[in-house]
Amino acid sequence: MRDYSFLDSVDRASYDRVLVLGPEAPYYFGLHLSIAGRTEQSRDMFVLGSQKCPEPFKTLCLQELAKMGSAEDRLSFVETLASTQKSYESIRGGLFIDLGRYDEVPGGIEAWYNMHSMTASLASSFSSLPSSLSRDFLDNTAVRVNVFRKSYKEAWIAAKAILERALPSNGSVANGSVLGSFGRLTLSDFGKAALYGSQNIALDAAFFDRLDESADNSATKYILRFYAARLYGQKPVKAAERYESAMKIAPTDDDYDNALWYLLTTVSIANPDTFLSTLRSYAKTWKNPEMFDDLLDSLISSLVQTHDWSRLSTLRDILPDNTNGQIRVRLNYLSARLSLLSESDSQAALVAAFEGDHGSLYYRVLSAEALNRRLGAPDSFLSTLRKPVVTSENQDAISVLRGLALWGLPERIYPVMLAMYPEPDMDFAREMAKNLTEKKLYGDAIKVMLLAIQSSSAPLADEDLAYIYPRPWLAEVSAASVRFGIPEYFLYALIRSESYFQSGAISSVGAIGLTQLMKPTAADIAKKLKVDAYDLGDPATNISFGAYYLSSLALRLDGSMLNALFAYNAGITRVREWQREWDKTSPADVLPGVKGDIFLEGLPYSETREYGRKVLAAAVVYGYLYYQKTTEEVVRELF
Repeated sequence: MRDYSFLDSVDRASYDRVLVLGPEAPYYFGLHLSIAGRTEQSRDMFVLGSQKCPEPFKTLCLQELAKMGSAEDRLSFVETLASTQKSYESIRGGLFIDLGRYDEVPGGIEAWYNMHSMTASLASSFSSLPSSLSRDFLDNTAVRVNVFRKSYKEAWIAAKAILERALPSNGSVANGSVLGSFGRLTLSDFGKAALYGSQNIALDAAFFDRLDESADNSATKYILRFYAARLYGQKPVKAAERYESAMKIAPTDDDYDNALWYLLTTVSIANPDTFLSTLRSYAKTWKNPEMFDDLLDSLISSLVQTHDWSRLSTLRDILPDNTNGQIRVRLNYLSARLSLLSESDSQAALVAAFEGDHGSLYYRVLSAEALNRRLGAPDSFLSTLRKPVVTSENQDAISVLRGLALWGLPERIYPVMLAMYPEPDMDFAREMAKNLTEKKLYGDAIKVMLLAIQSSSAPLADEDLAYIYPRPWLAEVSAASVRFGIPEYFLYALIRSESYFQSGAISSVGAIGLTQLMKPTAADIAKKLKVDAYDLGDPATNISFGAYYLSSLALRLDGSMLNALFAYNAGITRVREWQREWDKTSPADVLPGVKGDIFLEGLPYSETREYGRKVLAAAVVYGYLYYQKTTEEVVRELF
């Protein structure tokens, strides 16, 4: 941390002298002061920048000020931003509510609450709202606040009483306009209250059916049918009918896809044939194919687990051309690998997996290896990493990013690039990656280059790959490799996948350092290696412990490095259970010659499947870049 104590003796009225360093200096100086925890001084710098800096630095200073201090402190800066940036109009309204200036909320406070999802701020301000607001609004919002607080039972009792007003009674006419007046977010929160707070699911599902009959507009009917279907979840036929009915009147594409997703989830509970039949009917109608990736991914794994190759082949035939490339490439590879296609079609499927528009290096690697065995194809998959997209330079962003590098703020480069220039020019990305690598911010350098790869059609050079697959701590990795018999390129692939080379990384579950070891695991390793004192934040120690752990897992799993990887991610007990289940359902004559790649596809944990793919693909690149290994050599060593 830099020493800014010299500013303590400087009159704040003299801060504008920083402008002699450049018109953008207040912004960068303000960032430094903010990082140093000198909040008042950083705020003064940003105020100076908002008054004296040219664009884009003036706006950047305003954006920092809009995040600092109390609601009152932030308001004037948010109002300035709101005049040109629509997103800040929403923030402005929230600040008026926080300040109790309800008459100034754009569009009125009732409309504001009805148009916004409930947040902690809105929920806390509800208790102080003026009693002059309409009784209906206060009652509806009280339900929404309880839903936000997960007090679902209390919320549903109140919501049901409100909704009953819209139902006909004693021969009266249904009051559909009452339902229509609630607004989408309010009605959705009522549905959530019923779903999680109902004491009689069947009765309340029928209640939503009755509300549907009383509603007088399709947007309202959609919400009511959707939640009726959710409530009928234990009765798949009734639930499916409501989802299909909701799809017919869906107000938006997202609404249509959401109902279809739940429909497919519901019918999959019944049986795979019903799922495939429903998918055949609706797959060509979905609007955003990626929304269904999780369902399709799980289905593929389930079919592989049960060796149901007939349904797997049917699924491949059903899916339309706009299916997400990750799903399509997985099915192409599996169909060829399992000989579910003719020889010519298998070759075409592998070529499609090798060349297709998708981001999976893993399937490019395996397809290259398979094609090489079949055809003697060149080991050239690395040139297909990119996704051709036409981009243009963003001079404002480039200026800001170069300034971050110049002013010693490299840790801000990637977040700012993601916000201001997410499709960077390849040459500029190389420039930033070089700076980040020199500052040992290897993870950020990787991410910057990946942004460029996704948005550039330029050929990839080995120099580019070296930024994405670097080799820091080479001496430590080499020593651990020799000591524990783990190939260097494989150990580098593990470290890259675990931590992106951030030695201080700590995961949400407490895994520490480069190889992401849990404390109990590390303590056990230290005992076995006879190490009394150790620091998992020390790269040499962490790398050594991780290499030992991976090696020991392989020994306990019949020497299988791939299964050791799975165990590193999911635990050896689970991997042994998966192996037993696989062996139980897979006689030797069913899948002759099938190896780890098919076992991977049937793993029940999507995280572990993707982990295995990432490490293998990275190992191939490391082998190619630094160790003169071919794709086939690395794949065969792992499998």
